[in-house]
Amino acid sequence: MINEKKMKNLVRALTIFCAVLTLTACSDKKITADNFDIKTLKLNPINSEVTKWDASNQKQQADKAIYGVSEIKLRKKGLLELANNGNTEAMIFLATDIYSKEEKPNFNESYKMLKKASEQGNPRASKLLSDLFSVGKIYGNEYKVILNPTASVKYALDAAYQGNLESQEQIIFMQLIGYRVDENLDNAIGWTEIAYDNKSKWAYRLMGAFRSSEDAVIDILIDYGEKADRDHQYDFAKSIFEYVIKKGNSTQSNLAMGWMANVYVGMKNYSEALAWTKKSANEGNVGSKLHLAKIYNELYKAYGINRDVALAKGLYSEVITNSSAQKWQQEAAKVAIISINWQDEKDKLIGNRKSFEVKVICTDEVYLKSRNSYIPMGDEKGMMAVEAFYGMGADRDPNAHASFSKSPFICNLKPSTIDVSRLEVIGRDSNFKLNGRYIVKIDGKNLYSAIK
Repeated sequence: MINEKKMKNLVRALTIFCAVLTLTACSDKKITADNFDIKTLKLNPINSEVTKWDASNQKQQADKAIYGVSEIKLRKKGLLELANNGNTEAMIFLATDIYSKEEKPNFNESYKMLKKASEQGNPRASKLLSDLFSVGKIYGNEYKVILNPTASVKYALDAAYQGNLESQEQIIFMQLIGYRVDENLDNAIGWTEIAYDNKSKWAYRLMGAFRSSEDAVIDILIDYGEKADRDHQYDFAKSIFEYVIKKGNSTQSNLAMGWMANVYVGMKNYSEALAWTKKSANEGNVGSKLHLAKIYNELYKAYGINRDVALAKGLYSEVITNSSAQKWQQEAAKVAIISINWQDEKDKLIGNRKSFEVKVICTDEVYLKSRNSYIPMGDEKGMMAVEAFYGMGADRDPNAHASFSKSPFICNLKPSTIDVSRLEVIGRDSNFKLNGRYIVKIDGKNLYSAIK
C-alpha cells in the first residue's frame, strides 16, 4: 500500500515527466504560420505606408551582448534582457544564433522572436520570416517548418512596407510574372517607383525598360532569375524562366531553357536538368551544348547516364565550328577535346605505372594569358608558363623543375620521374597557357602533339 508521501512524490515525478515530454514535443514540432488570406494583402503599393527603419542603436546594444562574451548562457541572458526591453535586433540574434543552434534547437521559439520583431517594425525580421516560409531556411540554415507561400508573400510585403529594399524588389518581380500572386503590371510599376527612390539598381534598370519594350523587361527578368537561382530560390527562379520561355523572343527563350537546367541541378533533379540541357542545346544554345558535352564526358555519373566520349567530342566539335559561339566557348571546346585525347593516349601508353620520364618539346613562343603578351621561351616567366604544365600551387610536384636549352627549346623536367597524377594537359591552368605547337614525349615516345 502506497502511503500519502510516496503518492505525492509519484504525482510530482509524473508531472515533471509529462512536462519534459511536452517540452520535447514542442521543440520537435514544426513551425506553422498563422493563416493569411492573399486577398487581404496590400499588394498595390501605398507610398504613405512605406517607412524607413533605423536599428543602429539596437544593433550596437545587441552586439555588446554577443561580442566579447564567450559563454553561450551569458550571451543568451544579455540578449533576453534586451529583447524584453523591446530590442528587435536582440530578438533576431536569439532566433538565428541561439534558439536555432542549441543542442536541442527550439525552432518555435525562434519563430516567436522573429514574429515579435517583425510586428514591432523590424524589416530584417520580416524578410527572414518570408525566407523561412518560402524555402525553410534562414542564412542557409534549415529550420523545421511547414512551408507556406501565402505567409511568405505576407512577410515579404511587411518587409517591403518597412523599407527593406530586397523585399521591394522581390515584390516587383513577383507581380511582373504572377508568382504566388496575380500578375499586375500597374502594381509592379508602382513598387518599382518606390524601390527606385530607395536607390534600387533593379528598379533603375526597369524604369528604362518599361519605357522601352517588353523584350527589354524580359532581359532584366532573366538576370533576376539568375539571381534567384544563385540565392537558392529555385521555385521562384523556375517560375521566372517558365515565364520567359512563354513570353520571350527565341533568343531569350533559349537562354531561359539553359537556366532551367541549372535550376533543376540546384534542386537535385538531374533527369529534368538533362532534359532541359538537351532541349536548349537542340535549339542552338552554344553554352548548353558545351555543358551537355561536359555531362557526357565528365558529369555522367551525377546525371545517372553512361559516359559517351564520342558524343561529347562531337558536341565539342560543333561548338568549335559554330560561327555564333564566343571565342572563349570555342577555346574551352578545343581544350576539352585535347584533354580527352590526352587522357586516352596517356592511359594507353602509361597503363598502371605511377612514374615515367617525361619531356616537353616546345617549338613556339609562350603565351602568358594573365599578361596578354608573348614571351620568348628562355624568359623566366616563360619558364613559369611551362611549369604550369606540370601543375601549379597545391597540385604541383615539389620536385618538378623546368629548364630550357636553345632552339628548339627542349623543356626538360627534373628529376626524370614524376607522379602521373601531377601531369596535366596544357590549357587547363587558369593563368597560364602554351600557344603554338607542342609535343609531349613519355619514355621517348610521342604522346600527343597539337597545333593551335
